[in-house]
Amino acid sequence: MFEIILQLAPFLLLFLFLQFGVKHRTNHPILYEWIIRIIYTIIIIGYAFVAIYNFPAFLVIDQFGEKETLQSVALAIVSIAALLIFIPPIRRLISRSISIDPDNSVHTVSLSLTFLVFHVYILTAFSLEELIEEASQGTTISTLWTQDILLALIALAGVGWLQKRNTKETFARLGLVRPTARLFITGIAIAMGFVVINVILEQLASIIGIGIDPNVDKVTDQELGPLFSTIPGILTLGLAAALGEELIFRGAILPRFGLIYTSILFTLVHANYGLSVATLIVFVLAISLGILRQRYSTTLTMITHASYNIILGLLALIGSQFT
Repeated sequence: MFEIILQLAPFLLLFLFLQFGVKHRTNHPILYEWIIRIIYTIIIIGYAFVAIYNFPAFLVIDQFGEKETLQSVALAIVSIAALLIFIPPIRRLISRSISIDPDNSVHTVSLSLTFLVFHVYILTAFSLEELIEEASQGTTISTLWTQDILLALIALAGVGWLQKRNTKETFARLGLVRPTARLFITGIAIAMGFVVINVILEQLASIIGIGIDPNVDKVTDQELGPLFSTIPGILTLGLAAALGEELIFRGAILPRFGLIYTSILFTLVHANYGLSVATLIVFVLAISLGILRQRYSTTLTMITHASYNIILGLLALIGSQFT
């Protein structure tokens, strides 16, 4: 829990600080400028350090196929791409494809920070063997709730809750509506459909013979296996994900960065141990939830996501009783 707090709390503080500056931009422009300079400088120094540290890998041509070299090259490229976000003409070019304001500091910071998802994926996907040992303890209920509560708070702070927007405006921006019986029934029905699609894709992959890295399944089972073995764990997998992941991905990120990019980010977060058939399933789920958000509400995606995880968890628990 403490490690999760150390990882995510700085982003919560960053957005609170940033939105505080935005709130006082008109009355205290100098304060705003200093806040923006501090935040931009911290982020730029961070990415520049990673890029410079890993850049020598480009010069090691004879080892370019080795895992460590590929990892360093990938980290350097992603860091350079993140740095390009701070160039106004680049942002204006990007704004033609996604709904960002190239002159909006919150949009700039948010978009640049999404590249950390690629960093995490690169670091974990290239270190699968080491992760197997580290994951032997598994994820606990308290750890998962801590992570998703912080993600939810980051989503609220990111859209300016109680600073740029009041509670009603914040809920509208995040796509939250009052839950109704019809929404619950619809969400559960859609989730059941997703479960069927999940099973079909897994069977097709088995028939076609798509290879699955056994290490990916092993580390995933070590991480989440304990949660699938109890009812409280299964409920946590559903409810915590619905709170944190849906608020930050479908609620906060998707309206600004679009369906495809948001779905890629969501998929990478869930594929950080390597690519497998499950990666394709997650991407299909991400696209589907994104469409539901665009056409209906984040409340519906929260119900659907929670139901989907809980149904899969219950099926896994029931299946384990017969093995």
